[in-house]
Amino acid sequence: MNRPSANFSPARIFFAVVALVLFLSAGGARAQDRWLLIFENSAAMKKRLPAMKVELQKLFSTSITGQIHGGDSLGVWTVDQTLHVGEFPLSIWEPESAVTSASNLVAFLEKRSYKGEANFNALQPVLGEVVTGSRRLTVLIFCEGKGEIIWTPYNQAINASLQLNYDERKKSGQPFVVLLRVQEGNYFGCSVNFPPGELNFPPFPLLPEEIKPVVPVAALEVERKTSPLDSAPLIIVGKNVETNVANLPALLAKLETNRPPVAPATVTNPAVTNAAAESVIVVASNLPPASVKFSTKSSLDNSDRLLSLVGGLALVLALVLVVLLVARSRQPSGSLITDSLKASRLPPKK
Repeated sequence: MNRPSANFSPARIFFAVVALVLFLSAGGARAQDRWLLIFENSAAMKKRLPAMKVELQKLFSTSITGQIHGGDSLGVWTVDQTLHVGEFPLSIWEPESAVTSASNLVAFLEKRSYKGEANFNALQPVLGEVVTGSRRLTVLIFCEGKGEIIWTPYNQAINASLQLNYDERKKSGQPFVVLLRVQEGNYFGCSVNFPPGELNFPPFPLLPEEIKPVVPVAALEVERKTSPLDSAPLIIVGKNVETNVANLPALLAKLETNRPPVAPATVTNPAVTNAAAESVIVVASNLPPASVKFSTKSSLDNSDRLLSLVGGLALVLALVLVVLLVARSRQPSGSLITDSLKASRLPPKK
């Protein structure tokens, strides 16, 4: 695997610093998104140059699938064993100039020298400075897939995907596109893409000024007129549901007029038990209020009256017997001789 290069000439460092300052200042003046395209200049990438040319023309004609907007800054770097910055002019994205921009970039790449293998560690520390100083940055790395990336939070996943799909990419003559997204100096997303398929753009988190505050809805004061009948239940007449309590008297009158006649409740069994009395209450409760009359006295009163009559007759008979006994006791009494003398002296009939 490639290791970081320790040789940085003063001229290269100077141009890197100048390019970095220009890149940061161009994006910072308008606080727009920044885009950085990095192209690998290895010998293997020269075979993928035709496919890369088609991919760039597609991306530019669609404003990078609608992700780049007017006013965004666009920088171009190349990398082999060292990093090359400032060789392609920094530009501000203009959708109406997309075709021209794509042609200029393709012409620039065709003139590059492709040799050896690329060392992606040469991107540091300049890329690190751009990441730290960017509010929003999208990095697209067009590469063969042999180089190792060790300076992102996604190193293991990126390198595993590159190794797994390397043979397929080599056979098809297509490059990889490693996409990184940065916000407020931190990496927020990554994807490994396979042209000519569509690129996958992880979404940016919302910036503080993009978060719309939740405006509380003012409470609406609804004037509510109250009346003593506000809590009355709904009145249902037939299939019509009336909710206007002002019509309550008329509805009650209509209900009373249309009520079918109800026969008065009668009790035919003189021996009414407590259970029978309760059933009468239930039936009577369905009658109109004016016709509901119920007495707590049971029909056992009829038996009491019968007993009272019998008792009175017995008392009268007892009084008669007493009178007869008293009258008989007051008659004079005599002997048998006296009674025989008082008897009729007439001779017996022959």
